[in-house]
Amino acid sequence: MLDLPPTIHCNSFLDLNLSTPLLIGLEFSRKPTISPSVDWRYLTDLKIASQWDFDLRPALPYLKGTMSAIVVTDPAQKITWVSKGFTRMTGYEPHETYGKRPGFLQGEKTLPQTRQQIRQHLAAGQPFAGTIVNYRKSGEAYACAIQLFPVYNQARDLVNYIALEEEEPMDLLSI
Repeated sequence: MLDLPPTIHCNSFLDLNLSTPLLIGLEFSRKPTISPSVDWRYLTDLKIASQWDFDLRPALPYLKGTMSAIVVTDPAQKITWVSKGFTRMTGYEPHETYGKRPGFLQGEKTLPQTRQQIRQHLAAGQPFAGTIVNYRKSGEAYACAIQLFPVYNQARDLVNYIALEEEEPMDLLSI
């Protein structure tokens, strides 16, 4: 440790001749890891508060992946919450998505047939599984495998939709 007088100023270090190097930053010994714990806590709290009759365990891997996400909407299909993975995958921050319908991610290469299938499944109260072309905030298209579930409470009222999403290679789609 340096023993310096209390009146020393920032530029006083310019003339210092140290025998050991001065540490001026932090070094990471390994890559940072993705922690799903905050998102998981939010989802489990939401499940309790809304009395979901829905098993969240299949959602856990979507919180750990680098290009996977979870989206929760209200019954009108307006986004109420997105996981951190959603921001990594799309470039949109949570505040930019709140109150929007997920269709804002769709564009020119999004097939109308896929949109129609999603609408039909939601209207019938059925889960949907498929792949759709979405667009990042940057405008780049990406293939998104979606598992979409209506979420009911214990009284069997529709309270939310939850989408488990994972990016896939675009070459798997025939567009």
